[in-house]
Amino acid sequence: MKKYDDKLGQYRSMVFGQEATSNKARSIAESAENMSLESLSDIDQEAKIKTAIETLETLAQRHPKKAKLVHGISRELNDKGEKMLHALQVNNVKYFEEYPKSIELLEVIVRTDGTRPSYLLKNDRIDFSTGVKGEWDEILVASGDRIAGAMECLGRIELSGQHIGTGFLIAPDLIATNQHVLQDVSQRNRNGNWELRADAVIDFGRELNGIGSRTPRKLKAVAFAGDDIDPSSIDHTKLDLALIELEPIDTSFLPVHILGVERNPRWADTDRYIITAGYPGNPGLRGIGMYGTEVLSMIFDYNYGFKRLSPGKTMQTTAVFTGRATHDASTLGGNSGSLILSLGNEGFAAGIHYGGRTGEPRENWGHILGNKLQTKPNGQQNSLEDILKTYGAVISNN
Repeated sequence: MKKYDDKLGQYRSMVFGQEATSNKARSIAESAENMSLESLSDIDQEAKIKTAIETLETLAQRHPKKAKLVHGISRELNDKGEKMLHALQVNNVKYFEEYPKSIELLEVIVRTDGTRPSYLLKNDRIDFSTGVKGEWDEILVASGDRIAGAMECLGRIELSGQHIGTGFLIAPDLIATNQHVLQDVSQRNRNGNWELRADAVIDFGRELNGIGSRTPRKLKAVAFAGDDIDPSSIDHTKLDLALIELEPIDTSFLPVHILGVERNPRWADTDRYIITAGYPGNPGLRGIGMYGTEVLSMIFDYNYGFKRLSPGKTMQTTAVFTGRATHDASTLGGNSGSLILSLGNEGFAAGIHYGGRTGEPRENWGHILGNKLQTKPNGQQNSLEDILKTYGAVISNN
């Protein structure tokens, strides 16, 4: 029973927890304090199913080799969708125990009805035509200029042009990324220091139909290294964060507004609007048999490694770890190092995404940067905050 309670609670929050009225959009644009999602008791279940099926039919036309699978999902949604959503709304656990495949169908709904979209970016702005139209469009438009400014600081970390991960600019010559991304672009020397590969760069373009390459900068030196990470097994007690110094450039090539670092950890409280942004990679075969993974890959058009933005909300975690945020934005393997922004406060990096689970219950994880500021690397006297200030990073006062 508890197993299904956790799953259904997450999906109930996603499916019934959105309110995208113009008043809500305005309140988000004006203040970062009022970001809780309110329940909708009058949600149009028929409309949700209709939107999901229409999206699936579009995907079937776009990917004919997957048409048989997609049509089968559409038929199941048409036959069982409204009854399933009603069972979810009234917490009819017995229905889901008797029909466990319905969990996969719930995943399809949140992927295809606009509940948790993913958008390509074009010239650092959201291209709404690349995501499923839904309630998020109006919400995100209200913060469009601030989001675009933040996206200028987002870059793809590469080795000889090959996509490795995501990083984001938090000072003129400093980026943040994951420690496990650092491990992919460097190696330790005999003294235990990290040496970056000569072909390691970050490119602040790499949009599919927009900016191809912009201001590629060589990775120069490691300013801060977190704990050694085993990429095959996530350990939430370890800090998967690294700061890398870049080769300097003329200031005229820098973004107008460089991201600061958010000190206040309250953005990670449950049910807050957030954005993840990065360069999702190919998920490979992990979870490929699950409806949700197949559908998400089709929504991405199998175009991986390009600049994307996915909105969502923070969620109650299945296990508590100090300094960890849990969110439900649409991500794929390869989102490593993605930026997490608190909607309404897009000028400051709130967190950094480091992993997720495609199984059940589905959730994604990020470090809360404000909770890590006093962390000191092994054998060093200076804290993360000290190092950030040395490079001229701005840390919020609240």
